[in-house]
Amino acid sequence: MRNETANKYLFTKYDALGRVAYTGFYTATIGQQSIQDSLQFNRAVNRTNYEIQKTTAQGATQIGDTQVFYSNSSYPSNNLEVLTINYYDRYVDYGVAEAMDWSFPQVFTTSTLLRTL
Repeated sequence: MRNETANKYLFTKYDALGRVAYTGFYTATIGQQSIQDSLQFNRAVNRTNYEIQKTTAQGATQIGDTQVFYSNSSYPSNNLEVLTINYYDRYVDYGVAEAMDWSFPQVFTTSTLLRTL
């Protein structure tokens, strides 16, 4: 999705298993063809088209005004505004006070953080 006047694009970044890691807006300073060329170059050079989930010990990645417990290595990686973040498979302290009850068999679910307006 694109806003014609502001060069704002909706982006989605994935983890290694193809699950949505985080989404947001990318404000482009270049044209659409240059964006496509940059995306192809990034995939050819870095050979990475996914983000890696981080632990609290590794520390968060600062993206704009949002801390994200994922890498930010796939394109685009700058001029981003994060809207949603999904965490999978393990518990990480995201600054939300939660009581975890580990007495039942483990079923790992997605933890999603949303930006509010």
